[in-house]
Amino acid sequence: MNKNLDKFLRKKRAARNNISKFASAFEFHNQELIYYAEHGKVNREIPPQRKDLPYLPWALLKSEMSTSQTLCELHVEATFIEEGSVARGWLTKTVKYGLLGGAINLFSYQRAANVLGKEAIGLIRPDDIFNICIAVILGDYDNADKIFIYLSEAYNRGWINRSKSHLTDFMLLLFAQYKTERLSCTVNDFAYQHIVDDWDTVNPDKIKSYITLLCDDQVMQVAAPPSKCFFEFNNMNWQFIPYPVLMLLALRKVRGIDTPDIEHPAFGILNDIHLVDGDDVHDEVFEQLTAKLQQQGFDMNSMFS
Repeated sequence: MNKNLDKFLRKKRAARNNISKFASAFEFHNQELIYYAEHGKVNREIPPQRKDLPYLPWALLKSEMSTSQTLCELHVEATFIEEGSVARGWLTKTVKYGLLGGAINLFSYQRAANVLGKEAIGLIRPDDIFNICIAVILGDYDNADKIFIYLSEAYNRGWINRSKSHLTDFMLLLFAQYKTERLSCTVNDFAYQHIVDDWDTVNPDKIKSYITLLCDDQVMQVAAPPSKCFFEFNNMNWQFIPYPVLMLLALRKVRGIDTPDIEHPAFGILNDIHLVDGDDVHDEVFEQLTAKLQQQGFDMNSMFS
């Protein structure tokens, strides 16, 4: 663990520059969103239209949703690295883009399966599952339920691209267990089934061991080289905030279950990690974009129904 922790902490120190490193990629995709908000279409070459699957302009916004979400979450991570707290405004923006991107994915891939009989095998990034975790941390259970509709279907139908990590499986299966909805694990030798089954334990020693395991594994996977295929944690995002543990703590709190103070060398006292309001992060581009999408008949609520 010490070697992994050293690598983790070195990457954490270096991550202070991640926002500036990502700026050019974000600006390119943000200009696409601005163009779409003004013109109702992307400003790039589009794939040939098919008579059996008519073209929908907003179905091409997948990479733009992902890029905008990445920048928002990098701001969340930067606040956590500097202050040890989670920026509510940036986290809310993160899940807004995740929710919109999820609706686009769900509609597009259901449509392709229904019209063409073509399943979107492996086309959804596993880190989309962090969206359900973020909604829970924010206490936004209405949107958590919507995201669960999208992710549970994607998970069952093999749309999510598998990595070697089981932490994203854990978050999705934990929420299913919280909702008492049946969702079968799709990975062999799932590392955290015992935690999912016993997430609401009142035994302090058990919950400490569960949370320590989740933290240790996140540290190990962040520290691991890309060849280990923990690719949720090999990019700039999702690395330094213990999202799976914060989700577990939030669900236990909702159920009124006490959790003893637990400290981890990579994350500090986990029970003390809290949301802070911070700076205003009003997003005019997002508002203009969603207004244009609604004009085009895009109905996110119906897509999650």
